[in-house]
Amino acid sequence: MYQRVLNKLTCLVAGAVLAITGAALAQGELQLTSSGECPGTITLTVTNATPGGRVGIAYGRDPGQTPVPTCPGVFVDINAARVAAVLTADSDGTAVLSGSVSEALCGNLFTQAVDVRTCRKSNVEIVGIETFVVANEMFGPGGGGNDGPQYCAYQLVSDCPELGLRALDTICVRCDNQNHQVRCRRSRSKRVHIVFSRNCNERVCNVLAIGLGGCADCPRNVPPERHFIYCE
Repeated sequence: MYQRVLNKLTCLVAGAVLAITGAALAQGELQLTSSGECPGTITLTVTNATPGGRVGIAYGRDPGQTPVPTCPGVFVDINAARVAAVLTADSDGTAVLSGSVSEALCGNLFTQAVDVRTCRKSNVEIVGIETFVVANEMFGPGGGGNDGPQYCAYQLVSDCPELGLRALDTICVRCDNQNHQVRCRRSRSKRVHIVFSRNCNERVCNVLAIGLGGCADCPRNVPPERHFIYCE
C-alpha cells in the first residue's frame, strides 16, 4: 500500500516537473522590439513574457551593468539603468509601452525588459537607431563643397576584423545624392548600425558607430582605405 502511494506521488511530481518544463520551453526567450519614427512616438513591445505577469522596462544612455533588485544575481546590460515602467503582460505574454522620444535620444536610448516572475531578461534594443550598408571603395578625399564629393564621418565602437577596422577608427561614408546627405546629417552624434560589404552584396560586418558630423569634406587625416561608398 505504502509503495503504491509512493509511486503515485512520484508520478504526480514527475508530471508537474514535465508540465513546468514544457511551459518554460514553450515560453521561449523574452524579446523586446521597437517601432515608430524617431523623434516621435516609439512603441516598445515585449513578447514571450509570463502571461498575466509583470514586466519591467529598463532604460539608459550607455551599455554596462545594473543589478535587478527583485532578481539576485541578475543584471540588465545597461549602465545606471532606470525603470521606465512596470507593465502587465496579457494572456499571450505580450506587453506594450508607447512614449515620445526626443531627437537627442534617437540612437542613444538603450532599453531592456525583465520578466519579474522568472527573472528572464530580453535583448537590448537601441531606440531610433538607423542601419545602412556601405561598401569598400578605394577613393581618397577629392575635394568637397557643391562641386565635389561629400562625406559623413563615423567613429566605430566595435571591430570589423574582415576589413581591418577597429573600434575608435574613423571612417568616411560618401554621400552620392541629396537623400544620402540628409541621412548623414540626421546621424550627427547618433549611434547607427553600419553593415559593411565588399561589393554591396557580400555582407561582412555589422557594427555600431557614432556619427561625428554632417556631410562635409572627408577629414584629411583619414587614410584612403577608410573611405566607403553608400549602397542602396
